[in-house]
Amino acid sequence: MKNLPVIVVTISLLLISMLVTAGAGAVAPVPADQPLQIVTRGPVGDAPQKVWTAEEMENAIPYPLPQVAMPLKDGAPVEPDGPLTMSPGSAGMVGAPTGAEADALAELGAVEMGGASPTGYSYPPPYTRFGVPWNYQVYPFRTLGKVFFTSGGYNYVCSGSVGYNRMIWTAGHCAYDNYYGTWHTNWVFVPAYRNGAAPYGQWTQYDAAVLTAYSAGNSNSIAYDYAAVIVNDRYGRSIGSTVGYLGYMANASRTLHWMDFGYPAASPFAGQYLHLNAASHARDDGNFSPNPIGIGTDMTGGCSGGPWIYKFDQYAGAYNYVNGVNSYKYINPNQPYQIYSSYFGSGAVTIFDWGNDF
Repeated sequence: MKNLPVIVVTISLLLISMLVTAGAGAVAPVPADQPLQIVTRGPVGDAPQKVWTAEEMENAIPYPLPQVAMPLKDGAPVEPDGPLTMSPGSAGMVGAPTGAEADALAELGAVEMGGASPTGYSYPPPYTRFGVPWNYQVYPFRTLGKVFFTSGGYNYVCSGSVGYNRMIWTAGHCAYDNYYGTWHTNWVFVPAYRNGAAPYGQWTQYDAAVLTAYSAGNSNSIAYDYAAVIVNDRYGRSIGSTVGYLGYMANASRTLHWMDFGYPAASPFAGQYLHLNAASHARDDGNFSPNPIGIGTDMTGGCSGGPWIYKFDQYAGAYNYVNGVNSYKYINPNQPYQIYSSYFGSGAVTIFDWGNDF
């Protein structure tokens, strides 16, 4: 029975891909006169919620990474539909790293795997991926973590990051099932999770939001596969003041280099450790609009919702901008070494503006 959720997700996406392929061969964008709106879960509030046991967290399975099956189509990106938007991060009450740890992170931030080519890369695109060897409780790593939730009677895992004072960035499919039109339950975020250790505890859901363009569950919804989840305070402190939060950037250039993070849990990974994937813009996916961006990686299910960070560094402020989240891969053609993120455009601005009000 554990394979059932994977089958359902794959079939639903295959049906979507067949509808797109059978049509005019292109997906229409959301009309300009219909502004991107949000749909919220509605406050869960601060009433007692499920506390996940160490065993439940270890046994939770990776939520199916959306899989697309249709002929590849090169994108033709248009200019951003809004101004470049950037918001700085914060290291929280603990502060930024110093000494040897700061030096190591500065060196890591200078890694450029192949550079950002304006023409992209053919498949498989270059990338460098490895398990994070540093202390997870150092900024900005402590802003990254695992997402746990229940859907259809199964316990699942995704990845996420702290995006503001009480806001978590993750993939839309890690918060909302747009096939059945239901929100996931028992949702918690565990920052700095490492092999069962949860040094900052579990942060329960207060509210969540996705765009209506995603919740519609149509053939173009994957182009808006991101969500903001608001979490309750713990012991009178917000998560942002406790571990810090990342910056964010929207309506930016597509030809960038990112540090992509996540907790891959499907084979050959076990999901117990944070992985870093250094990669640059490889291609724009013309099957959806606005065109999602593809980069090289071998990360698997469980990495969904992990942030693409631009200007990764040990400092807060004008560094560490979330500019995408792990979303989907192609299975026909089979391309296991390339993952896509929705483009962070004005829709991401709408989601962020909602989330930073908490």
